[in-house]
Amino acid sequence: MDAALDCIIMADHQGRIIDLNPAAEQNFGYSRTAVIGKTVAETIIPPALREAHERGMARYLPTGKAVVLGTRFEITAMRADGSEFPIELAITPALVTDQPVFIAYLRDITTRKDAEKHLAQMEGKYRWLLEAAPDAMVVVNEGGEIVLLNLQAEKQFGYRRDELVGQQVNNIIPEGFAERLVADDLRSAADALAQQIGTGIELIGRRKDGSAFPIEIMLSPLENAEGTLVTAAIRDITTRQEVEAHLVQKVEELN
Repeated sequence: MDAALDCIIMADHQGRIIDLNPAAEQNFGYSRTAVIGKTVAETIIPPALREAHERGMARYLPTGKAVVLGTRFEITAMRADGSEFPIELAITPALVTDQPVFIAYLRDITTRKDAEKHLAQMEGKYRWLLEAAPDAMVVVNEGGEIVLLNLQAEKQFGYRRDELVGQQVNNIIPEGFAERLVADDLRSAADALAQQIGTGIELIGRRKDGSAFPIEIMLSPLENAEGTLVTAAIRDITTRQEVEAHLVQKVEELN
């Protein structure tokens, strides 16, 4: 328990806290000695959720059944100062001297929720611009993760939107693109990106079915609170390359 990064809180069949680990002390603002013996309801459960918690406990004791056991779900928790924050929670029951004990694994997901909120706001702001573009549009963060894409990108690469958001861009552009988001030892990330802005770059794209096709991408930076995002306009140049190859062949035949 002490080595765990996630919060771990153990409670008895009456909801009284038996033990908690240092991560829980830090996240909830309680010392171990201050909360042992107190109920979960009065310490970490917000007032609005306490009645539901008590009903769940009352239902579990005679039946041994509870909807929340064995599942992972999101809920709001409360710190010692009364502030509330979102957590991801999983509860596992155990028997100690024939009495049920509940082991709760909790993770503070405030940062994740803030990021999701920001992305939702950003998506609402830029979605119409992306969807209006004739080319496939993919927005990537500095870590190479796809955060936004438009319908043309879905069609071009053969993925649903939810299959690509959060995935690495090198899943669809295996070589060349991600490397341009990471600077070498002699350049800053901003300088590395600046050298590519406004320049058409020919690379190879990879569809969901594994087939490869030639693409041209144009990169544009987008600054936000989390850093620099990169918007890539991606065009399938299969037809253009076929025409170019055909013209070269004709010139060679004439010569």
